[in-house]
Formats: sequence, structure tokens, C-alpha cells
Amino acid sequence: MSKEQIQSALQRFAQGNLSENALNLFKTLGYNTERQAPLDKPTYSAFKESFVDAQSKFNEDKALVKDWETVDLLFQLSKEEVLKQTDLFDTRRVDNAVIESYLFFAIELAKPQYTRAELCHITREVNRLFRMPVMLLFKHGESLTLSVINRRLHKRDENRDVLKKVTLIKDIRTEKPHRAHIDIFFDLSFDELKRKVGFSNFVELHHAWQKTLDTKELNKSFYQKLFYWYLWAVKDVKFPQIRPKEDLIPDEAHQSESVIRLLTRLLFCWFMKEKQELIPEILFNQNKVREMLKNFSTDRKKSSVYYRAILQNLFFATLSVPVKNRKYIRESYQGKNEDYGNPYVFRYQDEFLDPKENLKLFKDIPFLNGGLFECLDERPNGDGEMEIRLDGFSTNEKKQAFVPDYLFWGEHHGINLAKELDSNKKNQETVVGIIDILNSYKFTIDENTPLEEEIALDPELLGKVFESLLAYYNPETKANARKQTGSFYTPREIVNYMVDESLIATFKQKLHDAGILENVEERLRDLAGYNENENPFTPKETDVIIRALEDLKILDPACGSGAFPMGILHKLVWMLRKIDPDNEKWFESIINRLPEYTRAEMRKKLEGENWDYLRKLGIIQEAIYGIDIQPIAIQIAKLRFFISLLVDQDIRGNASDNFGLHPLPNLDFKLVAANTLIGAPEQSQPTEGQLFFGREEFFEQFTALTAAYFVSSLPAEKKDVTKKMRKLVDGKVREKLNQIQNLVKHVDERFSKHLAERNKAAIKQKQRDADLWKSYANLFKHESVGFFDIRYFFPEVKEGFDIVIGNPPYVRHESIKDLKPQLAKEFGSFYCGTADLYTYFYKKGLDILNGYGHLCFIAPNKFMRAGYGKNTRELLANKAVPRLVIDFGDLPIFDATTYPSILLLGKNAGAETEFLAATFTQTEQLEKMEETLTGIGFSMPVSSLKPEGWNLERPEVHSLMEKLRAKGKPLGEYVEGKFYYGIKTGLNEAFVIDAAARERLIAEDPKSAELIKPWLRGRDIKKWKAEWAGLYVINIASSANREWPWSNEKTEAKARPIFEKAYPSIHKHL
Repeated sequence: MSKEQIQSALQRFAQGNLSENALNLFKTLGYNTERQAPLDKPTYSAFKESFVDAQSKFNEDKALVKDWETVDLLFQLSKEEVLKQTDLFDTRRVDNAVIESYLFFAIELAKPQYTRAELCHITREVNRLFRMPVMLLFKHGESLTLSVINRRLHKRDENRDVLKKVTLIKDIRTEKPHRAHIDIFFDLSFDELKRKVGFSNFVELHHAWQKTLDTKELNKSFYQKLFYWYLWAVKDVKFPQIRPKEDLIPDEAHQSESVIRLLTRLLFCWFMKEKQELIPEILFNQNKVREMLKNFSTDRKKSSVYYRAILQNLFFATLSVPVKNRKYIRESYQGKNEDYGNPYVFRYQDEFLDPKENLKLFKDIPFLNGGLFECLDERPNGDGEMEIRLDGFSTNEKKQAFVPDYLFWGEHHGINLAKELDSNKKNQETVVGIIDILNSYKFTIDENTPLEEEIALDPELLGKVFESLLAYYNPETKANARKQTGSFYTPREIVNYMVDESLIATFKQKLHDAGILENVEERLRDLAGYNENENPFTPKETDVIIRALEDLKILDPACGSGAFPMGILHKLVWMLRKIDPDNEKWFESIINRLPEYTRAEMRKKLEGENWDYLRKLGIIQEAIYGIDIQPIAIQIAKLRFFISLLVDQDIRGNASDNFGLHPLPNLDFKLVAANTLIGAPEQSQPTEGQLFFGREEFFEQFTALTAAYFVSSLPAEKKDVTKKMRKLVDGKVREKLNQIQNLVKHVDERFSKHLAERNKAAIKQKQRDADLWKSYANLFKHESVGFFDIRYFFPEVKEGFDIVIGNPPYVRHESIKDLKPQLAKEFGSFYCGTADLYTYFYKKGLDILNGYGHLCFIAPNKFMRAGYGKNTRELLANKAVPRLVIDFGDLPIFDATTYPSILLLGKNAGAETEFLAATFTQTEQLEKMEETLTGIGFSMPVSSLKPEGWNLERPEVHSLMEKLRAKGKPLGEYVEGKFYYGIKTGLNEAFVIDAAARERLIAEDPKSAELIKPWLRGRDIKKWKAEWAGLYVINIASSANREWPWSNEKTEAKARPIFEKAYPSIHKHL
């Protein structure tokens, strides 16, 4: 069986009988189809008569039976059929489950397109009727979809627990099957599964199908190719960096950011192409592009015409400009060009063979707005500000971006990535052009959920991919990112669990405040759960929840690429579908919160819009906020929100009315680049627990302008609002700088000098404060603001946030030396010089909650026992109330070993005396968090969380330990308090290496073996044995303990060359 045969079998569906073609496909895949029992007639009536009885809970509406043109039972795959293909096969129990056979059905549907949810509903309803799993092959229009359900095996359970994940291979074109779909079918073929996975019973065969259809493997494959492309591209591109001297960043960082920004824009366009070809395929077809452009070339010559003429015109002059306003740049007249520096006009007319004809390709692409395609170039405004060129959208060659044509297509061999991947073996790599990479995968614009998954690359993938690229870009995480595994992203299961627990705790509080107490938590879990149950709340209770949702304010203080904000968005939309299915209450809420002058117009625009689009729009506008120190991370988070909004807009009409699409909102003041941990350098501070001290006119105006900016779409309109905001912010910065200046200024100049001499440290601090205030203008520069304060970023959040949720960065204290003076000033007595960065996020997070808010973080567990964690332990146990503490130990949630834990904390300290605790020990437990907690979770008294250290133990163990402590003699007394650390490397990322790195270092210099020793960690010591993880430590003893060739040198500068000569490969590594 070959891929060509699979392609031919798929193409046969274009004509002929569905059942015959389906049987032929499964035969081609190697499955024995002899056991056939077709329906008397291929109709729903015959299906109903054969399989649906009065006791069945088969829902005909959900199954869309009115759309069933034909239906047929294709075949049953039982033990007898499989034994004809393999000798070793039985139906024994495996993992407490039994499958004795499979059924395969084919259904032809009436319409050409169906949503993923609709096909999943049909799959679930059909599976309710049978004891064995049922696979469905749908034909709709010119496409096929194969549906596989992962149900509770061999159990006929019709309650909510039967709802397991449905996996789809969706929209398989029969005329011209996508290469990715052919590859998936090949991997699902009987012989390939047997070769790759192996199976000896139906349960193992089912698991083999599930493993093959696991999108995690798909994502890893895609990321590895994209990562290699990124490493290659960064070396070969050249983006200009013309901006004020104080804003300049190292060129390597600028090129990396620019390539990531290019990827975000290109991938968004790719998803647009997937949504009814909103962007024509021709713009990404190499042969068609060659017919459009004069000097296009994908060999190694210096040609960059594709990026300039096609992509830049698409990004900046098309997607950011209303259809009717699109035009070419005007010619210069008497040496002047009114369009100079205008990013909203087409350029490079001379690069096209037929400029007028090619312009038509762009004219039929909808206007999107949203800021993602906002050009970062700025022309001088006449007020003394200099020209800025970062994107390089210019007709002046010296100011253009250079992105070679060969980066987009072709297979390129012999690419040297040894330095980037820290391996001499990586000097002859094959890298594929980015458009060829994208073409080799199937994309879906719908994000997968725990219940519905399409075997394609979904928008969540963007978060995973870019989080890993950012990790490589970030010096603190670069070493781990080289592993190319893409696991710097919080897994979906963890995000979903943390989102659920935070929302349940918040809504439970709101319902209790309203006097609603009966089974509240149980019903909230039912509401939040991915199930098909009806709204469990009465109309009156529902109104309380909707009002709470309207006022909800949620912040991720280190949002990265947006995993938690997106998780919040999806879950709130899911809950709204249940409690407000007709969208009546939520629609009115959206309208009433808009600026009054826009309400009538927006009501008219939105009344016929997709309900999920309206739900998302309102939630994003009112509830969700994000901060991250990296501007490029904020760009990626915005991208994910834009795709999520785009997916739920209905396409209708034509280009003249923008295909019925609403321009995307501006999220610049919802997702902001800033340093979360450093507060505004006020000269007087609010008292503890008080976020606001008086309302200034500035904050009122800022709130009104950001609300107007959110819905502004036309370039002129946005420019006007932005101008007003800049003026407002610049005025505030001048005000603060004047205050600082007045503190060190005196009417007598001689006395001013005297003050300056006496108060050097204070003046230096004031200068730092001044620099922070100057950075406030970075709100408009696509750069990070040096501080964060709710009042100056989100003044509409008047009382603080209801939920602070996220995954704070795990950066060790050795890597934040430059930041420590600021942290010491900011956090006062909470500061600890040896504390890692994440601990400060706990303090900041609690400070910005409202009086009854909740904080939920996944962060390292080291603070629970480490000396530096004492302040954090006291804070979390005394200034908040722990509601949930989960310790994951060394489970591989992330590739870098971070020992993660989840904490859910309430702000109202003292409200509860017990919390739920659990220690996870198996990777499988992560896939069913709530179910696992039911089995292994236990209550602990808050009083057991001692400042000396936290130990999660069941009450009986805790009681036993107390008795032992009371009667026994602690080890510390035996050694008279002389505890030692063992080996402290100072930087494990450098000194602790794996076997591959050891082999490389010794191969480069055999003397390296003298310094490399096996490394055993505390967590490798198990009961009665040691489980070595295959790690080594570069062990260079101190000159105080051993004589080295460099021991007598007085300075590091003199010792270093001697060390380099003695151990060259280790010196290079370090």
C-alpha cells in the first residue's frame, strides 16, 4: 500500500456510490472489511428501525438526521477478521477495558460545509446506540471527514461521563487531497500501525489510533521545522533600525524580533486563507508569484522582491486599509511626495509585470484593522521627532527590509546551525522554506477543545510555537530552548484546570454574596464542565452570574503568548452559551458599555452577528487584561485573540461591504508590554491595600480614550484618538519629571550644588524614576514600559482584579542581579536577595487583587521549603487564604525541570481554615486533573503551613510527624545546626550537562574528562535506591582546595587565558 494508492482511493469519492468507495478506502488502508451487513435501504428510516429503540437517548436534532442524505453500515471489524491479518490478537482486558469489535458507518450529508461541533454531535449520538466504538466517515459536498471517538470503553453509559473527545480528520478534499491528509491516512493504515506501534488486541489498536491522531506529535514536527527555519532566517534577513538612540536595541535582538513579527503576520494570513480563502491562494503559489513579479528568484541571489511587493503590500496597505481607500503611492512632484512615510499606500509598483492587474488581487481582501498589521515605521510629525524605520516599508533602498526570496520556498541543504544549536553535528542541516513548511500541514481556524479535536494545526499551536521561539530569544531560557521541544508553553490541561478553579471560586463568592447558597459549587462545576447539560441555575441566579461576568476583571501578569487569557475567553464563552443561549442579556450588556455616541450604530451593525463573536467581543473588552515584559510576546497574544474573533464572524456579501466582517478591535490597552513587578515611581504612595487615592482628571480621560480606541478602526479615526492619548500621556510624564526635578532644585544655584553633593544616591534614584516615567511613552512605541500600575494602564479597574492568573517566569536569582536594587526598593521587607523572580509575582499579584479576589499561579514549588521562600510562605499563609495547593514534584509539565506547583489563594485572609492539597506523581494524572484530585486530594489545616516550611501530608501523617517531633531529637541538634548544601554550581544551566554534551566536550578536548563528574540530585534518591538521571557536573574545585595552573593569578582577567589554554572546550562551553 502506497500514498499514491491512498490518494487514488480518496479521489474515487468524487463520483460513484458512497458505500463502495468507503469500503475501497478502508481496504486500501489494510483493514479486513469482509463482515458486512448493509442496511436494507441507505436511509435514516432504515437506520432508525435497525438501531434506535424507545429506550435509546438518541437526540435526532443533535444528530442532524434531517441532513442525512444516505447512511450505511459499512462493516464490523472483529477478532476473526484481524486474525486473518496477524497471528497474535485477542480481546483480553487491557487497562480495565475491553473492546470486542469496531463498527464503521458512512453518512452523506446535505450541505457542503459543517462545523466541527456539528460533526462531533452526530458522532456522539450514533455512539450512544452501540456497545462498541463506532467510526464515522462523512461525505459533505466535495469533502470527506473521518470521525473517531475516544469513549469509555465497553460501557454503555448515557450520562455526561460518556462524553469523551471526538477526533476529526476534517474537510478532506476528494478532487485534490491535501498532502497532510494523505500522510495521516498512511499512518493510520493497518500495516503502518503494526510496524510503528504494535498491537495485540482491540484496546491496543484503539490506543494506536489515538496515538497516531495525537496532535502533540503533529505540533512537535511542525515546531522543529519552523525552529530551524527561524534560526536560519535570523542570520539572512536585515531589517532596518532607525529610531532615537535611547530606544536602540542590539541588532541580533532586533532581527530576531522582526522575524518573529513576520511569522505572526504570515501565520495570521495563513489562517485567513483557511477561512473561505479570505486571502487568495495565488499570493503564496511560487509559480504564480513568478508570473507576477519581474525579478523574483529563489536561488541564493540577493532578491527580496516577494517580501517587499507581495507581503508588505498585503500587511500594511491592504489588511490595515478599508477596501475603498486602497491606492498606490503618489509620484513625487517637484521633489516632494505627500505619501512619503505613509504606510497605508501600495508601494513597489515597478516590481510588478502588470501593476493594475495585480492590484485587483489585493482589492478583494477584507480590511481587518486590529493593530497586528500596523506598520512600525513612522514619518516625522513636524514637532522635532525623528523618522522611525523598523518594518522597512519604503521605496528608499537604504531604509528597506531585506528578506530573501529563497527563505520562502525550496529545500535548502548544508545549512550550518552548529552555533545556534550548540552542536558541531548540526553543520549540514536541511531547512525548508517557510511557505513550503506551511503548505505541508493542514491548518484549522478552530481551536481544539477537550471534547473536540481536529487533526490539524490550530491557533493554540501559535502560542506553543512562539512561546518556544521567545524562550530561545530570551537569554535566561536560551539553553533549554535549544532542545527544540516546544514545551515552554503551559499545557492546555493545566490551563483549563486553573481557569475552572479560579472562575468557580469567584462566581461562588458572588452567588454567596447574593444569598444563594444551595449546592453552588457543584452546580458551578456542572456549568463550567465540557458537557451537554442544561443551565443548572434558575433565571434569578443566572442574572447574578451574568452581572458578575459583566463586572469581571482578570489579569495575567506574565501573559506570554496568551495561554491563560485565551483559556479564560473560551471558558467564559462556553458558560455564556449555557446560561444565555439566545444571547439576549449579553448583547444588551455589550451595547450599554459602549461609548454612548456609538451605541445606535453598533446595535445596528451587531444585531445580525454570530453570537459567539458577540460573546467574545464583550469578554475581551470588559474582562481580560494581560501584561508581559516582552513586546513581541504581546504581539503574539493579540494575534491569538484576533484569530479567535475572526473564526466566529460570518462571511457574507462581497469586498465592497468587507464581506460582512467587522474590523478587529484594538487591543493595545488590553494587552500591554510592561514590567509587572516595578510600580509607578510616585513621590507619595497609597496606603497598603488601597489601589487608588483620589480620582484625577487624567485617569478619567485615559479611561474614555482607551474605550474609544478599542472600537476605532479607520486609520484617520485611530490617528486622531492616538494623538489625544499621546498628548495626555506626554503631559503626565512632564508633570512627573517636573516633580522629580523640583526635589533637587533650589532657588540658590550654589545651594543646589551643595544638595547634589550631599544626596548623590537620592539624586541617582530620582534619575531612575525619571527614566521610568519617560518609558511610559513606550505605550505608543511598541516597546516595554519600565513599570506597571493599574491606575496608569487600566484605570477602569477601580477596585483591583477579581482574578490574577498565570505562569510567572522562572528566572533564578543569579540571573537578575541588575534588577535586584529595584526589587529591593519596590518590595521592602518582602525582598530576599537569594529569592528567584517568581516569588515577587505572588506579592504583586495579591497587591492588585480586590478585597475578595483570587490568585492562581503555576510556579516552582521551591519556595515551600527553601530558605529564600520564608517571606513568601508567610505572605501566602497569613495575608491570603490558601484554597488549593498541588505539588507536581519533578513531573515533566515543562521540558526544563521546574518542579511546578499550582496555588489557588483567596485575598480575604482568615475566611477558611482548611485547603485542598495533593501531590501528583504520575504523568497520566495530568490528563484528568479533576478526577485525580477526587482520588488523591485531601484536606489540610491552613495552620499547618508553617514559616519554617510547607509539607503536604495527609492529616494522619501530619499527626504522626508532630508526635515524632515532640518525642524525638531533630537531626539538626545532632550536627549542632551545621547543615551544608552539597554542591552549589551557581548556575546549573552552565555547569550541569547531559551525556551528549559530555561526549561533545570530551571529543573536542579529551582533557575535559578530568573535570566532568556524574551528578546525582536529591530528587534522584528514592527509597532504597538511587535513580541516576544521566547528568554530569563540570566540577572545577576552588583554588583554595586544589592547585591549578591559574591558582596564583590575582585577577580573573589574567586567570581566564590560562584556563582557556588548559581546558579549551570547557572554557568555550562556559
